[in-house]
Amino acid sequence: ASVIHRHCRPSVVLELLKRKATIDVVDNENNSALHKAASDGNVELLKLLLEWPSPNCLEGRRLFREMVFDTQKRFPYTVAQVLAEMMVRLNDVEACARNSSGRTALGIAKNAHEDSFALGRSSETAKAHRG
Repeated sequence: ASVIHRHCRPSVVLELLKRKATIDVVDNENNSALHKAASDGNVELLKLLLEWPSPNCLEGRRLFREMVFDTQKRFPYTVAQVLAEMMVRLNDVEACARNSSGRTALGIAKNAHEDSFALGRSSETAKAHRG
């Protein structure tokens, strides 16, 4: 597992990413840092991981932008830049990657939310029966 797996504070993960920590490493159950953040309900970390640009993807965007700009002179540079940002990924995080249980980070987050909602409703119901 990557060093990022061991940290849940976005400020720590941000420092690791700035120091070129690998973002797309998985543990022995194929859980990525994105899966862990989703499981923990750590929205701030999820957002950081999904929005952190990797050098490879930024280079891909630059190359695509140059290709569009060079071949389609009728497009202004800003249009080529927007196209590149839409066509080329921002980072290497696989948002739809599945762990060993076949679950995506989104599925984990959804189940965690449903579980916390169900717990909240059951405690409200218990209070209503006591009251």
